[in-house]
Amino acid sequence: MQAYPAVQLFLERVTAHMHAFSCDDSEAVAVASICRQLDGMPLAIELAAARVPTLDIQGVLAGLTDRFRMLTGGRRNAPQRHQTLRATVTWSVSLLNDDERRFLYGLSTFASTFTIEAAHAVAGCGGDHWQSADLLSSLVEKSLLQTDFTGRLACYRLLETLREYAREQLCASEESGPVLSRHAAWFLECSQQALADWKRMPTWEWRAAYRHDANDIRSVLSRTLGKVESREFGIELLVTAIPFWVEFSMLEDCRHWVSLALDHPSGVDARHEMSLRAALGASLTWARGPIPETGIAWERALTLAHTMGNREIELQARYGLWLYGLRTGNHEMALEEANAKLDAANAAHDIEAVTVARRIVGVSLHAGGDQTAARELIEVSLHWHEHHPPHAPFRFGLGQHAAGLAFLSRILWLQGHSGQAMATAQLAVEQASKLDHACTLCCVLAEGLCMTAMLNRDFAKVQVSARTLIETATRHGLQFWKTYGELFEFWAIARNEPSTLTADRTSALVAALERTCFDFHYTPILVDLVDDERLDRHSRAILSAVAHKAGPAPRRHWAAPEFMRIGAVTMKNDAPTDAAQAERRLSNALEHAKACGAYGWELRVAVDLAERLAHRARGDEARTLLQDVLSRIPDGSASVDWRDSQALLDSLQ
Repeated sequence: MQAYPAVQLFLERVTAHMHAFSCDDSEAVAVASICRQLDGMPLAIELAAARVPTLDIQGVLAGLTDRFRMLTGGRRNAPQRHQTLRATVTWSVSLLNDDERRFLYGLSTFASTFTIEAAHAVAGCGGDHWQSADLLSSLVEKSLLQTDFTGRLACYRLLETLREYAREQLCASEESGPVLSRHAAWFLECSQQALADWKRMPTWEWRAAYRHDANDIRSVLSRTLGKVESREFGIELLVTAIPFWVEFSMLEDCRHWVSLALDHPSGVDARHEMSLRAALGASLTWARGPIPETGIAWERALTLAHTMGNREIELQARYGLWLYGLRTGNHEMALEEANAKLDAANAAHDIEAVTVARRIVGVSLHAGGDQTAARELIEVSLHWHEHHPPHAPFRFGLGQHAAGLAFLSRILWLQGHSGQAMATAQLAVEQASKLDHACTLCCVLAEGLCMTAMLNRDFAKVQVSARTLIETATRHGLQFWKTYGELFEFWAIARNEPSTLTADRTSALVAALERTCFDFHYTPILVDLVDDERLDRHSRAILSAVAHKAGPAPRRHWAAPEFMRIGAVTMKNDAPTDAAQAERRLSNALEHAKACGAYGWELRVAVDLAERLAHRARGDEARTLLQDVLSRIPDGSASVDWRDSQALLDSLQ
């Protein structure tokens, strides 16, 4: 860290004031933050260092919210005008002419970087474009503006300390109202253009063009939504800004602003309410999961879309309700909504939406246990996306091709292609990483790579992938995916290091699952953990209580054979008839897996059943069973179950 000049200067000046000063790891993070917030300005850093003896490092960091009052004093031998940060900034600004000063104050409204066009529109003071260009050049020459040439257009940025000072001066002047109005109007226009561009521009190009605007949109929303006279304007901006929430994974922000608008006593008109409910549904879907509020938002959006004949919102709402049904374990609802979306897309002759609908119908069929039909539909969808890349790849919240690959990997595993399943899941992650989209990456990590690795019992792969999922979801405020990742990680640790899983950690996981309304039977993980004797008895008791509350596992479910197998192998063997009953249950699970074409589950059940048969001196039956199942597995080499079955078969020869 000391390699950075600003940090080195800060530490040198603190040491000059406190000879015994030492910087530990926690303080190092604070020091880096201080230097960053002060834009590396030597004077500001020296003044901040002078405050450490009385405020300590954390106190200085906290005090930067009012830096001009905190950063007073400092070097006694400095010129009087340089003894406080405010005095230095005031002196620097006093050297500007009136036009430069007025222009600088206007630029302080920008929360992030800005282009010459934005600067002219907001701070142009009525002059022409070239006058604004000259003023920008003058401020750059005087080191009052920083330039950024990394994008397609040159951008400019005020140093944070100078921006704060200039903003104070603007607010104290008569220019404040008109400048803020021009700032708001500019970003409404920008947001409207961004919405149009979002439907046609490649993702990377859109993100590059609009990557700096989100903070200013936040700033305008904070000024307008809370005031009666500007609330209509704020709602208009909020509706058009939806691409920013989706593309930059700022869904918790969206939820906050939409809720603020909808909860206002004066209400909103039906058109705006429809768009806001859809935005709220989208943000809750990814940020919070299938909580009741999510379903309510989508239902209301769908009702209003039908009333107003808005096909796009109807398609979005059907997608949201499909996902809500899927995640709450209501597979019938999910399939119904997916088919309704397919009908609506066909009626609108919207081939992209038709293709997405086919994928989600396929996922619904997969969830309900029909792997053959599911694979056919998902592969049709994948083929279309491979030849027709959509102009708006995140129109329905995530990259559909990558998501299709993730669910295809699960189906491949179930159909006995364990090696191909892992390769497909990995391909989905690679595609999602190239898209640079958090929701897509979280989806393919959870539904694809983590799930397929778990099915293959690759504990190390699950743990590593789950950690990536947790970190990505945490960084972008995606609570559902974060909780899903924590569940995968817990399962993997239970296999590798069960002694590290305390009852407190188990309770925390269960609480997180309940907050997101995570369906107990969404995956086999929780059922698998309930009777895992590697966990301490308190953890098992906590999980058992959750299982009891969830009720019996469904029969029409992609993991039904596994639920049946776990129920059989965890039966108590106290009575002589218990072993026979467990064997019958395993036989039923085997038949169920065979009927579903789920060779992956069939092999796992067969290993447990063969072991019991061999234990009861029925080795010939066990051998015949394993040979029959193994002969129908297309590619099981990547599966622990396949290796276990081969080893067991060898021992029975």
